[in-house]
Amino acid sequence: MEIPLYSQLRHAYHNLSPLELVVFSVLVVLVTLGGMGLLNQLQDNASTVIPTRGGHYHEGIVGFPQYINPVLARSDADRDLSALVHAGLTKLTTSGDITLDLAEAMEVSENGETYTFTIRDDAVFHDGQPVTAEDIAFTISLIQDPVVNSPQQSDWNSISVEVIDDKTVAFNLSQPFTSFPYTARIGILPAHLWENETISSISFSSLNVRPVGAGPYQVADIIRNEEGIPNRYDLTAAETYHSTPYIKRVSLSFFTDANAVTDAFRSEDIDGFYGADPHAVDELNTNNTQIVSKSLNRVFAIYYNQNNNEVLVEADLRRALDSVIPRREIIQEALYGYGKPLDGPLPSIRPAEEVSSSTIRAARETLTTAGWEESGDTRVNEDGETLSIELTTAAIPALQETANRIAESWEDIGVSVTVTTLPVNELTQSIIRPRDYEALLFGQVINQSGDLYPFWHSSGQDDPGLNLAIYTNSSIDDALSQWRVATSTVVRDNLQSEITETITDDQPASFVYSPSFIYILPDNIRNAAIPPITTPSDRFARITDWHTSTTKLWNIFLDDDQTNAEKASR
Repeated sequence: MEIPLYSQLRHAYHNLSPLELVVFSVLVVLVTLGGMGLLNQLQDNASTVIPTRGGHYHEGIVGFPQYINPVLARSDADRDLSALVHAGLTKLTTSGDITLDLAEAMEVSENGETYTFTIRDDAVFHDGQPVTAEDIAFTISLIQDPVVNSPQQSDWNSISVEVIDDKTVAFNLSQPFTSFPYTARIGILPAHLWENETISSISFSSLNVRPVGAGPYQVADIIRNEEGIPNRYDLTAAETYHSTPYIKRVSLSFFTDANAVTDAFRSEDIDGFYGADPHAVDELNTNNTQIVSKSLNRVFAIYYNQNNNEVLVEADLRRALDSVIPRREIIQEALYGYGKPLDGPLPSIRPAEEVSSSTIRAARETLTTAGWEESGDTRVNEDGETLSIELTTAAIPALQETANRIAESWEDIGVSVTVTTLPVNELTQSIIRPRDYEALLFGQVINQSGDLYPFWHSSGQDDPGLNLAIYTNSSIDDALSQWRVATSTVVRDNLQSEITETITDDQPASFVYSPSFIYILPDNIRNAAIPPITTPSDRFARITDWHTSTTKLWNIFLDDDQTNAEKASR
C-alpha cells in the first residue's frame, strides 16, 4: 500500500511540464551539491590532516662510506649514515637548540661540572638489546683511547664517565662547559657487539660497514660495486626507535664527485642531494623539486697575517681594505644569492651595504694618511716600496670568484694584489699549517653553540690551532675562557657581544660571508624541517618528522602526538 504523501509527490512530478521538470532537476542538483559542500566543510572543520607512515626517499652523496661509526667517522658519507643509524643522548631541534634523544632527563650540578643523564626505558638498539649506561661509558672510552685515534678525541679528553646504574650515567668535567649538551649528541655504540673487538681491530671490524645502532633507521641491504665497495645503502625505519620515522625507507647512493651526483639527479636515479653548485640551482629546480636553503654555520673571511706582511700591521690600513669589499656583489656573483654578508666572526646577518664612492674616497684618504702615496695605478711609501698584498685561497670556483672580486676592489684604491689559488689539500698542508700566507681567504666551521675559543684564543696561533689571524688580545682570551664556563645565559650573551665587537673593531680579519646550505629534495617530502647546518649530517636531525603521505582523521580520534605532528607539518 502506497504512502499517501509519496503517492501525491509522484503524481505531482508526473504532471510537471517540461520546463518545470528542468527547473526541478536543477534545484535537486543544487540542493545535492550544497549538501555535499556542507558535509565537506563539516569534515574539514572536524578532521585534521596527519602524516602517515610509508614512502621511499633516495639521496645521492659525494664520497664512499668507510666507518659508519660515530667514534671513527671522518667523511661526510660516514657521518651521514651514522646520523641515521646511531643516536646520542641529545639531538638538535629545528632551531638548532638541544633536546633529549636517548635520554629522558638531564641534570646539571650547581657548579656546572657534572651532567647526569637518565636513559629512556624504551631506548634499545636495532637488535633489541636495551641501551645502558655501560654502552655510553664504552663508547666514550673508545673515543678517549689514543690508539683508536678518534676524530672526536679532543672533545672528550678531560671528561670522566661514571656509571651510576643501568640507566644513569654522569659526566664529570674538569671545569664548567655549558656547550656540553651539544657534545653529548655523539652516537652510542652497542658494547655487547663491540666488546669482542680489540683496540687494534676496531677500525677493521665489519660493524663499521654493517652497523647496529639505536637511531631512527637500520640497515636493510648493502649494494656493492664490482670492486666490492658499498655504493648504496638501503635503510628501513627502525621500529625499535622511540620515535619511528614516517618515511619507511631511505636509500643513500654514493658517487665519486659532485658532477656524478648531479647527473644522477637529472636522470632521476636519485630523488635529492645537497651541495649543489649555486649557479646550477635554477636549472635543477623543477615542478617536482623543492630547494631548501638553510644557514650554514661557516664564516668565510680574509685572515691577515701581520707577521708575513708588515703593511698589514697598521689597523687603519686593514679597515680601509675591509671597507671596500663589495659583499653584496660577491654573494650575487660568486654564490648566486645563496649566502649572507657578515659583520663579525659569527655567522650573523646584516643588511647588504653598497660600497659607495664616498667609502672608496675615504679608504684612499686613509692610505694616503698612512704614508702610501698614489703612483700611477699603485701606491708607494717614502722608501719607494709598493703597497702590495698576496691573497691566497683554495682552487674552488666560488672562492676564486670571491678572491678576484676582492682583488679588484683593493686595486681600485691603489693596492697591488696577487691572487694565488691552490688545491685544498696543498693549501692546508703547505700554506695554512705553517701559516705561510699574507692574506688568506678561507672558511671555518663554527659549532652550534657559537664557541669562538678555538678560532680567536691566542693559544691557537700555531698549528694545529685554528687562530688563522694569529690574533692576540689578553682581554679577549679572558672573555673567551669565561664564556665557556659561564652558566648564566645573560652573562654568556654579554661576553659574546664583547668578544665579537672587540674582534670586529681590531680588524684582524675581514669577514665576508656565510654561505647557504643548498638541499634539493623531491616535492612530495613534507615538513622537511632542517636546523642550522654545521656539518651536512645535521640535515637528518629531524628526519623522523619528514613524511610523504597524509590522511584525514576525525579530531575526536586524534591523540596528542598526532595533533603535534599536524601542527609541525604546517
